[in-house]
Amino acid sequence: MIYFITGESEGYPVKIGYTAKNVHKRLENLQVGNPEKLFVIGTTEGNCVYEGVWHREFSQDWVFGEWFRRTDRLMNAIEESKTRLLFGYTPIPDPRPAERAYVEDMARERRITQMMRLEKNKLRAA
Repeated sequence: MIYFITGESEGYPVKIGYTAKNVHKRLENLQVGNPEKLFVIGTTEGNCVYEGVWHREFSQDWVFGEWFRRTDRLMNAIEESKTRLLFGYTPIPDPRPAERAYVEDMARERRITQMMRLEKNKLRAA
């Protein structure tokens, strides 16, 4: 989920972020140590790839990290994103689960190969 968080004051920047978990937990984490009251001004479906699309789209308004100036263009896009995906983005499945399974399979094969070599060396030494 893509989320948009900002503070109460008019000039406070907007954080464009991604979380696979609860956005309100993310808000709580961001609030710690922040003297200004933060709140969620919108969410839209999407993954970390779509988050990057938003970051690139508003790069001219970048302040720092994932924080961007609160422009009319950004606020209008946030409002519009509540009903549809923007910037020509088409959701694609997150490839990480498949990649993770592949990496785990490769690691398992390496461990088995190493164990077989150790056993072979033990037999040779005996």
